[in-house]
Amino acid sequence: MLCNVTNILHRNTKQPLPLFFVDSEPDINNKDVFKIDYLYYTKVKIEEPRTINQLIQFLCCQGFSHTKSYCNHHPKCVHCEDSHTSKSCEKSPNQPATCALCNGDH
Repeated sequence: MLCNVTNILHRNTKQPLPLFFVDSEPDINNKDVFKIDYLYYTKVKIEEPRTINQLIQFLCCQGFSHTKSYCNHHPKCVHCEDSHTSKSCEKSPNQPATCALCNGDH
């Protein structure tokens, strides 16, 4: 049984691509979907999602899954979570760091 079908968007233009992510409930027959070659007389290729081997964290904004080329966020300090780069932080190294994402101590 299908749970969700999402049209994949281009990361820059946000235009829909001819790709879809299909989420389904666990079932013993789920692997049969990979045998489908045609859907409504249209040739299709069904693949498992590609795994990301490494979680990417951009060290300027502390955000995940993007790099400098795709970042539109303001800088976030990794030491004090303020809106400046970590290089320009005036917080003492002896004070505990504050997480820029959850505001917790790390």
